[in-house]
Amino acid sequence: MSDLGAWRELRRADRLADREQDRADKAAASAAQREARRLEREQDRADRAAARSVKRQDKADRAARWRHSRAWVVDNGALLCTGLVMACAIVPALVGAALLK
Repeated sequence: MSDLGAWRELRRADRLADREQDRADKAAASAAQREARRLEREQDRADRAAARSVKRQDKADRAARWRHSRAWVVDNGALLCTGLVMACAIVPALVGAALLK
C-alpha cells in the first residue's frame, strides 16, 4: 500500500506542477498578447501621425500653388482681359462666317 500511496503523492505533485506550468504559460501568453496590442496601437498612432503630416504638407503645397496662380493673375490682369475681349469678338465672327458659307 505504501507504494500506491507514494505513487498517488507523485501523481498529485505532477498534476500540481502541470497546473502551475499551465498558469505560467497562460500568463506568458497573456503578457505577449498585451505587448502585441500595445505595439499595434503605437504603430497605428505613428501611421495616423504620418498621414496627418502628409495631409498638412499637401494643404501647404496647394496653398502655395494657389498663391502663385493668384499672383500671376494679379500681375497679368490686363493680358487676361485683352484675351477675353479678343475671344468674345472672334468667336461670333467665326460662327457668323461659318453660317454664311
